[in-house]
Amino acid sequence: MTDSCKITPCEASGYLEDSFEGLGRGFSEITELSRSAQNIVLKAKRYGRLWLLKGASPESRSEGTMAMLRKELEVMLKVNGDGVVKAWSLEEVPGYGPCIVMEWVEGLTLDQWLALSPKSGERIRVAQEIVMAVGRIHRCGVVHRDLKPTNIIVTALDSSPVIIDFGLADTFTHTVLKQAAGTRGYISREQAAGALPDVRNDIYSLGVVLAGMGHGLMWSHVIRRCLGPINRRYADTDELLRALERPRKAARWITAVLGVSLAGAGLWLCVDKAIESARATTEVAAQEAADANRRADSLAKQLAASEVEMAARNEAMRQRVALVADSARSAGAASAALMEERDAMQVKDKKITAAIDEGTRRLDRVWEAGAMKYLAENSAVIDRTADYSTESMSVEKSRYMKELAGRFTVEDLARIEGALNERIDRNYAKWIEKKNQMISND
Repeated sequence: MTDSCKITPCEASGYLEDSFEGLGRGFSEITELSRSAQNIVLKAKRYGRLWLLKGASPESRSEGTMAMLRKELEVMLKVNGDGVVKAWSLEEVPGYGPCIVMEWVEGLTLDQWLALSPKSGERIRVAQEIVMAVGRIHRCGVVHRDLKPTNIIVTALDSSPVIIDFGLADTFTHTVLKQAAGTRGYISREQAAGALPDVRNDIYSLGVVLAGMGHGLMWSHVIRRCLGPINRRYADTDELLRALERPRKAARWITAVLGVSLAGAGLWLCVDKAIESARATTEVAAQEAADANRRADSLAKQLAASEVEMAARNEAMRQRVALVADSARSAGAASAALMEERDAMQVKDKKITAAIDEGTRRLDRVWEAGAMKYLAENSAVIDRTADYSTESMSVEKSRYMKELAGRFTVEDLARIEGALNERIDRNYAKWIEKKNQMISND
């Protein structure tokens, strides 16, 4: 067990004296933040700093609720570490009874922070730090069981996420609060059915949280696996973190490919410029040939008195004209070759585009025949139908790629397959959006 998982006595150092530099041990400026049928949450001041207090509401105080408070404190002390709210003790607060004393975390809930539209890089960092914090909780033998945006605080100081509210957290060693618990829309099926604590219950909740952080298609397949059946989810947060990193590496690779594509576009510009230059060279060569002929005629008239000298000069001029004519023909041939190459590449691009369009239509037909139909008619089987339809699209894609195998190069086939994979992810994203809407409507 790591040091962050050890329970430390809250008063081992004698720090909590009746007075501290003239400041009393009792709480002052107590403000009620929230109240439910079970709990009351307070903000208070002591020793010149703010604290968060959590106790049982007056109407629910019983031996059972006191046991639940003690369990929550024990769990929080066990997972005391980075990314987790720190707890200190269970103390009697006049007028409110026994309360858990916790640090005050200044910041915004995750949903409030997302409403400020942080940059993509910040959202990715916070998402990964949330998963790492949950991993630290799991390594201490604890399952949180109530992960959701309102139980994650993004600090005002450095925008670091902090996990709060361990009221529903559970371990294998505790015997109280073993019934089904959690928040609708974030709780897994097996947790709702009252199954034993399992870190994969929190993996499901993390999938819902990640889906709401606006990362689009980049993490769609990761979220899909988090929300799948328990035996298909990521086994732990380490595996989930590795899966979150893979799309970022792929994005960097795509950026490099786009750079090559842009370079290719620049090459087209160079080809066009070369064609124009060849045309200009041809025109100049033709003009030079005409000028040479005119000069030859003039010299012939001037040297009529000397036939030998005339013949020599005429021969020299004819050789020059022939050389210029050869240059003109070579330039014209080069221009024609460049134009032919450009036309061939344009035809090739049209064939690839047509192949992508046909593949997209096939995938859409498979999707419409499967998941989207059930979304409209039978919402109870959304997960199973979406997974089946996604697999059907993959099968249809493989069949279609085999049809294209003899008609395109390996590079062209990779380009077509990449476009079809994006279409599969886009169709699945429609399912995620629909599912979230249905959860909100419920």
